[in-house]
Amino acid sequence: MGFLRLERKNGHGEIHLYLRDGIYSYKFIVEGEWIQDPENKVSRPDGGGNENSILSLGKHHKFELDNYINAEQVILSGDFNNWNEAELRMKKGFKKWELEIAMNPGNYNYKFI
Repeated sequence: MGFLRLERKNGHGEIHLYLRDGIYSYKFIVEGEWIQDPENKVSRPDGGGNENSILSLGKHHKFELDNYINAEQVILSGDFNNWNEAELRMKKGFKKWELEIAMNPGNYNYKFI
C-alpha cells in the first residue's frame, strides 16, 4: 500500500480507509522516526528485528499443530503473510501449538516452521 499521510484533526492524526477483513501490520513515521501505534498494544515481529503494530479485522481462524510440544517455538507462514517466517509465532498450549488470526475467506497455502 505504501505511505499514507494522516490529517491533523482535534490534536490527533487521522485517516479514513476501507480495509477488507484480514491482518494489517503498520507503523507511523513521526519526524523521521518509525514508531508503533501508542494506542494499540497488539504487535508482532516484522522479520527485521523490529515490531509492527497489528490490526486484525473479521472472523478469526484457529491454526493448530498437534504434538511437537518439545519445540522451542513454532512459526506459521503462508501466502496470507507473504511467507514471512518471523511474524506469526504460535503459542504453546496443552499438547499442541495454537494461533488465531483474522483471514479473508478463501484457500491458502501455509506451513509450520
